[in-house]
Amino acid sequence: MAEKLNAILKSYVADGTATKDKLLGAAFVVVSKDGPIYQGSAGRTSLDPASAAFTPSSIAWTASLSKLITTLTLMRLVEQKQISLDEDVRPRVPELARLPILRGFATAATHPDKEEGEPILEPNTAPVGRTARADNSTVEGWSTPFMFPPGEGWYYGTGPDWAGQVLERVTGRRLSEYMNEHILRPLGVGGTGFYIHELERPVPFPVNPPHESGGAGLYTNGADYRRVLQELLRALAGDKRAREWQRRIVRGFGSAVEIPEGSLVDFGIGGILNIEDIEGKRKKGSIMWSGFCNRR
Repeated sequence: MAEKLNAILKSYVADGTATKDKLLGAAFVVVSKDGPIYQGSAGRTSLDPASAAFTPSSIAWTASLSKLITTLTLMRLVEQKQISLDEDVRPRVPELARLPILRGFATAATHPDKEEGEPILEPNTAPVGRTARADNSTVEGWSTPFMFPPGEGWYYGTGPDWAGQVLERVTGRRLSEYMNEHILRPLGVGGTGFYIHELERPVPFPVNPPHESGGAGLYTNGADYRRVLQELLRALAGDKRAREWQRRIVRGFGSAVEIPEGSLVDFGIGGILNIEDIEGKRKKGSIMWSGFCNRR
């Protein structure tokens, strides 16, 4: 199996100066609750063909793969009963209380008194008019209107970023400090964090962010992420509590989730869960997520 996986990895990475439709470097790990089954890598760390080889210890920006580790960090607060999953966190994070709900956009037929394309917001119907973006790592950038009242649905967005802010308001500590003490250091993953910048190529994210983005700000490597997944599998294997699957039909979540339209899924805390087999892809019970870096 190792030889076959090594060959697959090599086929997807750049060879010399031929980089079109190729990754510069890649690491791939297969892990069970008992430890690694396979760990391999191929390619290099920068555009320079003579640059160092990419290894399972090479640092990469994880983008939305940050969400899982942030979720594990927040769940410790839940276990410690410092917050609850059903808590209204607006009193803790007042910025959330000021966000309106987006109900659509005006057309001449539906809202002749408004500009074409103007957001229809409740309770405030004024245009949004904003320049900050989510990848600025600012509260302003995360402050987008709700698509629906909290708890009434799911949509890809900046929820884990706000969850990080909840943690900071509850604990009085930076997300990175709490995460290091209670998640990363106990697992021995020293190559993971918000301020690890050993990359030889730029990423579209602040080097020293104003706020630590729990949704997209972590840097890690394949070996570290493998340890996180292994511990998660071990914890799940020991938790025999049954749960009721929520049957939600996928309706075009875009390239971020790579699940066929019409598939039945559930949204767990930290990822998307398959509640039925998807032929040629993932089995029932699989959890997955993706990141900005795999988009073309």
